[in-house]
Amino acid sequence: MKSIWIEPSDCPSSKEEKKLFGFVQYQSEFCRRMIDLMPYIKSSSDETVSSCLNVFKKHRWNCSSILKAPFFDNDLTKGTKEQSFVQALASGAVLHQVAKACSQGKLHFCHCGPGGNLIIKNENNELPTEENYKWQGCSDNVDYGRSVSKEWTDALWRPKMKIQRDVKRDLKRGFLDQLDIMKIEKERKPVVNEKKTCWSSLPSMTEIAERLKSKYLIAQQLKPKLHFLEVENHPSDLVFLRNSPDYCELTKGRECDQKDQNALDSCQNLCCDRGQKSMMIEESEQCHCRYIHCCYVQCKTCTHFRERSFCN
Repeated sequence: MKSIWIEPSDCPSSKEEKKLFGFVQYQSEFCRRMIDLMPYIKSSSDETVSSCLNVFKKHRWNCSSILKAPFFDNDLTKGTKEQSFVQALASGAVLHQVAKACSQGKLHFCHCGPGGNLIIKNENNELPTEENYKWQGCSDNVDYGRSVSKEWTDALWRPKMKIQRDVKRDLKRGFLDQLDIMKIEKERKPVVNEKKTCWSSLPSMTEIAERLKSKYLIAQQLKPKLHFLEVENHPSDLVFLRNSPDYCELTKGRECDQKDQNALDSCQNLCCDRGQKSMMIEESEQCHCRYIHCCYVQCKTCTHFRERSFCN
């Protein structure tokens, strides 16, 4: 069984294969129908994992359970704000991968996003105002990326009962709205008249993850009101059903910062008042490096001891 799909026959088909890769039936059909997109779906999964681990590495909940995919623990299956964050990030990663692939000419059935002419600086050495912007270059195809992301992720949100549909709709609301903000990247051209080529480009996945994290920190809870769920939220807010635990159990054995008590990963915060143990650990690193003609660098290995602390 291949982990990267190249031919339609590589796509999960049996119940066991779909369970192994966490596919629902519609995603298996999507795989066979749009096989050229599957390497980017796979890459988006990798981006989701690395981005989540990076932005939460100093928190009690450090996203480590995402490594168990597709067999998640309760923190990513019970309607928590952590699940909401990961679903939003996964949607964004699909959009990001596909939009970039289109602009780089890697997919024959999609092309650049909207484009135009050169931006030219005026006599005062200033760029034109926003309404006078003109474009050149190959912009990320956000519209196509969004449509693929919606089709792929919507497959996971197809409950049969109306109340379930309402819950899933509210939980999903805002996932793709987080990705609508484009930024302008400018490439300076060393030509006369100070011409600059500009194109619209999605933020990096690191930036997207950080933006979603700020939404995660103020996520809104859906509250049951008789036969419907009520929440006062903006369409781009992240929402959740169930409160999360304090995740103190997850921090046993985690390294913490004993010196800075205001840090997110301070021993006081991370260890939940259980205390920590400290030890001197020998570490090695390259040192006294020098360039040898020609053509390599020669280094010595230095060892030193550093105090490190770990939660009880």
